[in-house]
Amino acid sequence: METFKLSEYVYPKKLPWIEIFKDLEKHGANPSTVGELIGVGWSTLQKWRSGTEPKYSVGISILTLHTRYCGEDLTNQRITEAE
Repeated sequence: METFKLSEYVYPKKLPWIEIFKDLEKHGANPSTVGELIGVGWSTLQKWRSGTEPKYSVGISILTLHTRYCGEDLTNQRITEAE
């Protein structure tokens, strides 16, 4: 059996959701539009806008919207910035 060191594990990175939502708004997708397009209410959207991590499947939808509104280059930049 192989032994792994802690430094060898790959941990999931947290995307900069606050910046992603700021980008969306800057490029014309206001919060109510985003909520409507991904099927969530205002309170859920507010949690994400303040930094709470959305579920994976919803996160993919948000990133898809981000690409459509902000362009692939900016979306890739935000993904690269993930901690």
